[in-house]
Amino acid sequence: MEELTHHRDPWVRAAGLALGGHLAMNDGEIELATRYFEQGYDAFQAVGDRWGLIVVLGGQAEVAMAEDDPAAAVRVLEEAHQYAMEGKATHWGEMHLIPLGRARAAAGDLTTAQTNLEQGVRAARQFGEYDDEINGYVELAELARRDGDLPAARRLLEQARQVAEPRTTRLDIRLAAVKAFSKLGCLAEQEGQLDESGSWHRRATKLLADNLDNLMPIPIAPTLGTVVEGWAALAAAQGKPARAAELLGLAHTLH
Repeated sequence: MEELTHHRDPWVRAAGLALGGHLAMNDGEIELATRYFEQGYDAFQAVGDRWGLIVVLGGQAEVAMAEDDPAAAVRVLEEAHQYAMEGKATHWGEMHLIPLGRARAAAGDLTTAQTNLEQGVRAARQFGEYDDEINGYVELAELARRDGDLPAARRLLEQARQVAEPRTTRLDIRLAAVKAFSKLGCLAEQEGQLDESGSWHRRATKLLADNLDNLMPIPIAPTLGTVVEGWAALAAAQGKPARAAELLGLAHTLH
């Protein structure tokens, strides 16, 4: 990617910056990622490529979330959504409502987050975007868990599981499936089903570990951090606070 940023073609240079930024994010190099995304944004603006701008803005949203600034993530995702809706592939704009809903929830705007997520899930289901559909169910389940509505969270995560399980051989589905399985483990722990919780967490971990080589081009650190958080919650429920603290420290570093 670094070599591509010096390519003679301006689009290739912009793409090198955009994708290099995502790789830097996965390595925890936030400052480098920030610089790449800023330069990539300017480069794609000069070329006039909305697709590239959307990719870069998605990266900037991930930086904002990693820096615990969900309001900034909302701003850049709104811009990405606008670019997507202006183009021919407006269904892609609908898919952006899922990360936008996640960012809004983190910013405290739960009502709009719920609306965004529900609209995004409907679109994902309509267009067969299974990874987005799974992620949407997971985020809606997190809102339900936040409200203490565990039965609703269970229904949503079961929907995510039903979409994910037949498709885990697909690379684009695996990370979404890992998150769904991990959250099923968290839900089982909250329900007091610690054996079931451990089973789901093991399944999530194994799916991630077994596919690590294939997943390497894809940023996996945030997903791994989510899995480790689930293990930490289970450790706390099992009366192992020191182990839980250690795992939360690891999850924080991964995020």
